[in-house]
Amino acid sequence: MIVFLISILLITLNGVQVNCITESYSYRVSENGATFTEDVEVDVDNQTEVFRVPQHNDVDAMEMMNDFREGLSVYRVPSARACYVSKLDSSLPEPGKMRVNMEQASMQPRLSRHVTTKKRAWRVEGFAQRSALPQKFLDFCGSFPIYTIEQTSMNFSVSSFRRGHGRGKRSIQIDTFAACSPDSLIEFERCLSRRWNIYGHANYKLECKFQTHCSFYVVECVPSSQGRYQCNGIDHVSNYLGFCCDIKC
Repeated sequence: MIVFLISILLITLNGVQVNCITESYSYRVSENGATFTEDVEVDVDNQTEVFRVPQHNDVDAMEMMNDFREGLSVYRVPSARACYVSKLDSSLPEPGKMRVNMEQASMQPRLSRHVTTKKRAWRVEGFAQRSALPQKFLDFCGSFPIYTIEQTSMNFSVSSFRRGHGRGKRSIQIDTFAACSPDSLIEFERCLSRRWNIYGHANYKLECKFQTHCSFYVVECVPSSQGRYQCNGIDHVSNYLGFCCDIKC
């Protein structure tokens, strides 16, 4: 069950009003026996959103900024002492729609308990070019190194899946998944040349790992009859950062 508590903050500096309004929302989430608060800040003027989620269960604490003008997102993960920048997920509500969603959800007597979990894996491409990033991202990350990440596939069977990918270690794309090292490429070629099953498919196992696991929730509200809104859609976006696999014959 998710309960919304709404507050609006007007940012001021040295007694002078800044020409922007950041609206802040908080909601309580119960997940696998853990209860925590997710905070969302929406700035329509600057076209940004910030999600703040604390550590819970096996999920790392995370702060994420979405910049709709730049088309980029950055994840700040204190436990990894690192930031990760990626292309903005086009399915996320833009700030104006996010504000409507949050305000409408706060007026609902109850929200649907139906939650859709979307699992996403991200491979590390290397260090981001800091000079090409917006200043707000640099301020957001502070002294943390910033890595570029690209989404990779999780649509395959694995023999093991665990935390353990080293920070900043570059992964290599093989067709639809990321290999952890050049040695995995060599092993993959060996498997292709030697191990085939009766159906003509390469016979190998994938031992996959990730550096950090973070997640956030997004509520979707849509207009209904008589000018009201229904807030029945809740997406749980579960991200595995620094994801890669070793191949074993």
